[in-house]
Amino acid sequence: MRPFKADWVFIDKVEAELQKQFKRYLYAPIKKIFQRKEIISNANPKDREFLERPSIEEKYRRIEAEVTPKYPDTSTDLKAALRSGRIQYWANKFTGRFDAKVSKDIRNLGGQWRDSEGGHFYLPLTNIPQHVAKVITEVNHDFTVRLEEAEKELRGVDGLKVAAAFIATGLFLEALERSEKDFEETMAETDKDAGDLPPPPKATPPKKAEEKQIEKREEELAEEAPKKKTLDEIAAMWENNMKWNIQEWSEDEVKSLRKNLKGLIFQMKNFDKKNKPKDMDKYILEHYGAKISETIYPGIQMKNLTKAELFKIESKASFLARNEFGLFMTTYKYERSKESGCNYFRWVTEGDDRVRPSHKPFNGNIYNFDDPPYDTQLKRAVLPQEAYNCRCEAIPIKESQLKRDESGKLMRKPDGSFIMA
Repeated sequence: MRPFKADWVFIDKVEAELQKQFKRYLYAPIKKIFQRKEIISNANPKDREFLERPSIEEKYRRIEAEVTPKYPDTSTDLKAALRSGRIQYWANKFTGRFDAKVSKDIRNLGGQWRDSEGGHFYLPLTNIPQHVAKVITEVNHDFTVRLEEAEKELRGVDGLKVAAAFIATGLFLEALERSEKDFEETMAETDKDAGDLPPPPKATPPKKAEEKQIEKREEELAEEAPKKKTLDEIAAMWENNMKWNIQEWSEDEVKSLRKNLKGLIFQMKNFDKKNKPKDMDKYILEHYGAKISETIYPGIQMKNLTKAELFKIESKASFLARNEFGLFMTTYKYERSKESGCNYFRWVTEGDDRVRPSHKPFNGNIYNFDDPPYDTQLKRAVLPQEAYNCRCEAIPIKESQLKRDESGKLMRKPDGSFIMA
């Protein structure tokens, strides 16, 4: 008998598709902040001339060299590095990747090297020459425009659209086709094994009045119980469940990202303003729900934000693929198994040290699909592969393969599991 195996190759495919859609709608808008050309294509006509500046440091050096200042300009390398984003200035600090030329420029302006916080040059804005301060202002404006564009794009993200983009790929239909093929191969081997067993005994002793009453009541309860869902209903239920999960998480992420971006925008627009809040951290936390330190350059905050978002996207895609989609395929196979007369199964673990302690006692035991064993860790009854990342397998078994006593009742072990004939 072959078990129902988890289709990990297909689950990986589902995970990749989820990541693709999450990145498209949630990660791409904030990633665009570092991609000048994409931001320019969406910018207002008034901003395009400002944004369409070359990003190559050497070109900036040539532009600076063409202008003859009133006084000799010894900050050409520093200004080029600021415009390229290699060097940042925030809260009286120059941070970034320094080389000998840029370091020399900053020292000529009076900057003092400090080893704290990863190393930076300290220089108050009031001591910075106007031609360098102008570049810092331009760079900050550029970054603010990018932040606003990203926030505007996120404002238009619809969680339902994200879910629809995933569902539209046809992965549910492909999953059903793969599950059906696996089911037919599994049942062919199950039927072969069941055919080698003797039929259950026909002769049974007369039933007592109490037993007849119990049976009658069980029949009445069975009639009153809701009918089993059709396979189409199961597919529709899990598709809607997946849509709901994707929609809810996407909308929550959009809210969180917009709050973070608004906090950064506020921070950029209040750069060097006399009327800015005294406690920037507290103000941003109260108004935007995001703690952003004014002592750290917003560009670094943005990079940290994109890294954190990418990690959340990958984690959520993995969880939905392994848990929700894996559970859907498992449920489908189990329902098809019961529909074909296999109401029982043998629980099989991988047998290694990664097996859940609460699943180890189930290994080799036979249970009813409608009455699975109780997982003491999860505090609920579970089937193989229903728990997150569960690698256990179910081998379908027909009732004719189980052992009966002299009265014709199925025999059980002390733990409640059934016995093979």
